[in-house]
Amino acid sequence: MKNDFPYDHHGISGGLTVIMRPNMTLDDFCMNNIPGYDKSKYEAVAVRALAGKENVVTVYAKDKYMSTPPAGKKLPVHKFKIENIPVEKLWQYIEAWNFTLANTDYDIEEMEVVD
Repeated sequence: MKNDFPYDHHGISGGLTVIMRPNMTLDDFCMNNIPGYDKSKYEAVAVRALAGKENVVTVYAKDKYMSTPPAGKKLPVHKFKIENIPVEKLWQYIEAWNFTLANTDYDIEEMEVVD
């Protein structure tokens, strides 16, 4: 089975796992960096980060007061975009991260290390 990562750029794709620092959440990051974000109203459900020539963090948050849609329907979310954010602000909330990048022609789960 081939990995189904949602982003594939120039034949390299990957996934990332993040562990937040103790007593810190993505919602805490949002409260401190997005004007008007209220974690009693919103729950951050996804984050996208771009770092390079420009630094942009986009947070997708569901409204806690809206009911969850039935199976098969898309979850309505609010989009919060933070532009020109120093990457160091993100690292304050992250204890550890792990990522894998792979050539999209090969499934890492179908590889065997031989030496």
